[in-house]
Amino acid sequence: MAFALIVGYFYLGGMAVESDSSVSLGAISLAYASSSLFGYFGIGNAPIAMLMRVNMISVICAVIGVMSLLGSGMNLGVAALTALHIVDATMGVS
Repeated sequence: MAFALIVGYFYLGGMAVESDSSVSLGAISLAYASSSLFGYFGIGNAPIAMLMRVNMISVICAVIGVMSLLGSGMNLGVAALTALHIVDATMGVS
């Protein structure tokens, strides 16, 4: 489940940055995904990488996603990315 979330963060975060729908959410999601991928394989022990893997990042990204959806209209990619962050924040998977 954790690896599926990481792949989803890479895909949907990249789509959010590329389509200019929510660049800040996409950039944070890409940084979170890369840090989580390094942590998944056990090589992300740098303090900044460990800081990025805190569950509070998912909560912040979920709030950014909801605010982006309310402010700029419905975008299916941003909605899916927000849903991934909500699942990660509630379950603490990655």
